[in-house]
Amino acid sequence: MKPPSDLDKKASSLLAEGATNHIQALPLQQLEALADALLDFSGPSGLANWLAEHNG
Repeated sequence: MKPPSDLDKKASSLLAEGATNHIQALPLQQLEALADALLDFSGPSGLANWLAEHNG
C-alpha cells in the first residue's frame, strides 16, 4: 500500500472517518458516480446525503 498523498491527507481531515471508510469501500461504478456528483455539493452535507442515498 502506498503512503497517502497530501491530497488524501487533506480530504481525510475534512471528512468524518466513517465517510472516508465508506468512500474507500465503494465499487468503481459508484466512485465514478460520486466524482460526477461532487461538483453539485454545496458542503459536507451534500456528500453525507449522497452516501446515504447510495449505500450498498
